[in-house]
Amino acid sequence: MAKADLTNIPRALDALIRTTRDPLRLRILEVVRRHYLLELTGRWPELFEPDMMVDEPVYFIDLDGASVTLTGKEVKNFYEQQVGQMFSVHDPVLTVSEAGFWADSTFHFYMTGRDLAAQGFPVKPSDDWFTKRNRILMYWPHDRLGRVVGEHVHDHTAARQIVPIATEDVITLDDAVRTLTPLIRPLPHFPTGQE
Repeated sequence: MAKADLTNIPRALDALIRTTRDPLRLRILEVVRRHYLLELTGRWPELFEPDMMVDEPVYFIDLDGASVTLTGKEVKNFYEQQVGQMFSVHDPVLTVSEAGFWADSTFHFYMTGRDLAAQGFPVKPSDDWFTKRNRILMYWPHDRLGRVVGEHVHDHTAARQIVPIATEDVITLDDAVRTLTPLIRPLPHFPTGQE
């Protein structure tokens, strides 16, 4: 095996951007692209810039059999706690409308046996590495300025797999920073009608 390609999502979004003409849909795609890159490189505070996300986002998350709703400051705490929890996204199906962004894909979360066991998974607590693979359907509503209003994240728990991987195939935060930072770009101008 080899390390997963973290550039697949920005490349897929760039392909959509090249064929999208509607200004709001373009803005949403640019915001989603920037969000992905900032999140994976640990630059979570930038997710909350006023042109990226509304002041009081609401996240509905159903993952691994647990269901939570996060609002406002809880969303910031969520991202802060996720720094260094690496993932890659596989087989993505992406689409956009004026209501927001949808994605259907398989997430590979990179975790040690110790981390998995602490979360109640039937894995020997160890420093061996695994990917926890979740089939996830996401809908991100956006407002009329293209900002993220929230996230709806739902996994198909019955399809979850825990797969051992070699240490050299683990994606680290350093890998993400080195690979993805050069792809981060400012959001293009978006006419708000208030200029």
